[in-house]
Amino acid sequence: MTDETLEQRAEQIVNYNFSNRLSAEEHRLAIEITKEIYLSPEELPFDIWHEHVSQFDQQLQTRLSQAETPEQRAVLRFASLLLQSVAEDAATSIFSNRQQSLAYLEQGLKHAEAFLSDGETTSGVRERVLLLYVNAVGTLEQLGQVDKAVETAQRGLKHAEAFLSDGETTSGVRELVLSLYFNAGVT
Repeated sequence: MTDETLEQRAEQIVNYNFSNRLSAEEHRLAIEITKEIYLSPEELPFDIWHEHVSQFDQQLQTRLSQAETPEQRAVLRFASLLLQSVAEDAATSIFSNRQQSLAYLEQGLKHAEAFLSDGETTSGVRERVLLLYVNAVGTLEQLGQVDKAVETAQRGLKHAEAFLSDGETTSGVRELVLSLYFNAGVT
């Protein structure tokens, strides 16, 4: 696939998944992540792709540490969590590596906890946080780690309830709250 075709395909995926809910910078980063992490790895061995994901994450964390405004931090936090979600999806769907998929989810949750502890409150980041929890619960169940899935669902629900108590009203966050409640009930 040519670079232009990859870019177009990545934009289609991002537009489908996010409609027009992203800022211009979030949209640009989402396209870059989708192109680099999800669409390009088909031709790479897993080890090289995994290293690329790690480098991408390090670059985002460096940029985040240098961000000067809350808006810049929110965009980079969104991108950081999106990277882990996209890497998790690619690890499963392209490389059939469910263990590595879980590792990306756990890394994303580690970032998420740090962002929330630092006071992050934007809906886009909150939505990514809850999506990581929903996906982690499902992956843990598929790996037969039911106790850990229950614990993860409970941690996610604590955040979900805090978001709602804080007045969160966006549909994306509310839908994921319901998914977490459903997953917690099924687990």
